[in-house]
Amino acid sequence: MSKIVSGMFKNIKLEVFPNKNMRPTSCRAKEALFDIIQFDLKNKIFIDLFAGTGQIGLEALSRGVSKCFFVEKSKKSARILMQNISKISKISNKKLNLEVFILDIYKFLDKFDKKADIIFSDAPFDLPINKKIFEKFAQIINPNGIIIIENESKNKYFESPGSFCLIKRYTYGRIALDFYKLKPE
Repeated sequence: MSKIVSGMFKNIKLEVFPNKNMRPTSCRAKEALFDIIQFDLKNKIFIDLFAGTGQIGLEALSRGVSKCFFVEKSKKSARILMQNISKISKISNKKLNLEVFILDIYKFLDKFDKKADIIFSDAPFDLPINKKIFEKFAQIINPNGIIIIENESKNKYFESPGSFCLIKRYTYGRIALDFYKLKPE
């Protein structure tokens, strides 16, 4: 069982996917992530790629983002995500400003015609983020936006993928959070 750590929906328990192959972001990494970006959330557009059951995007909504886009290809995970959204709406008696896309991230990134402030990607460890995805990110990120990639700490990171540069890598045991910004022009 996972839960919302802070904000409007604090302590609401979330359903998780009952599959040992699923790897939800650990509580330690999630708390650290939101400690790092806590002042960058208010009224921002947040995209949760490979959203799974939605714990990262729902935490972002709890902490004040204006809208969250959830992207998850697995229909099973998306069903649990929808249950979590419904649960939070009922408990908090609030309508959440979000959209859920049940499709491949490339298809989502091709059709997304807005700008985002924060893009969080928690791709399966055996399907790492590649430079092609960074090219897509460059088309939809606001100039001062942040890309956050969660991956295995043993994985090599991109120092300078396309239009982006790595600004900081944080490691939490087996997990790494890589933060990227657009290169200054």
